[in-house]
Amino acid sequence: MRTHGWSGETPASDEEAVARIVAAGRSVVLATGRVPRMAEVARELGVSRATVYRYFEDGEALLDELTRLE
Repeated sequence: MRTHGWSGETPASDEEAVARIVAAGRSVVLATGRVPRMAEVARELGVSRATVYRYFEDGEALLDELTRLE
């Protein structure tokens, strides 16, 4: 079992991964007041930027998801 990514807590599904990315993106937006940078979101989650890009094309796509959910 892999434990080096996701700060040792690998998500059980893609849906859970997306939910965690969205939560981290929301945290970045609240802290900075701007479109989240993928590197910031990845750092908060303990994953690589490539992992975040697997689920979202860019920061704008993540922001679109954030605003869609509100």
